[in-house]
Amino acid sequence: MVKNRITPEYLGEIAKDMLRVLEEEGIVSINTLEKKLGQSFDAKEGKIKLESRPSELDTWASTASYVIQGKGIPIEVRMNSRLEYSMVIVKTEKKIEGYNPFFYDPRGNIIQHKKTDFSWEKIREELLYLAQF
Repeated sequence: MVKNRITPEYLGEIAKDMLRVLEEEGIVSINTLEKKLGQSFDAKEGKIKLESRPSELDTWASTASYVIQGKGIPIEVRMNSRLEYSMVIVKTEKKIEGYNPFFYDPRGNIIQHKKTDFSWEKIREELLYLAQF
């Protein structure tokens, strides 16, 4: 196994921790996420950063990224209100069922995403799904 590859089990631990931190910080809706953009919070393995980032078709997406030194971002949540979609982007050494692979990082992890309706509940459902690994 290549150093710093992300196993599905490790990704599951990150998803559980992300859910915990978001809940502890009162981020329970799209509104509460957007009110806290620009902030970051300590997590077990790194930080969760909330930002507004450029998105497709000259729009902006609100993002919550779990950032780990030396591993990058194993989970990122993106919510685009103008284009009305939510997306979860993950990277792990194996394909996750229901996710679409689109790139490999330098360590050989598969970067993959799943696009859903513009809904905090859908994001939460995806994080709960990932937390099962």
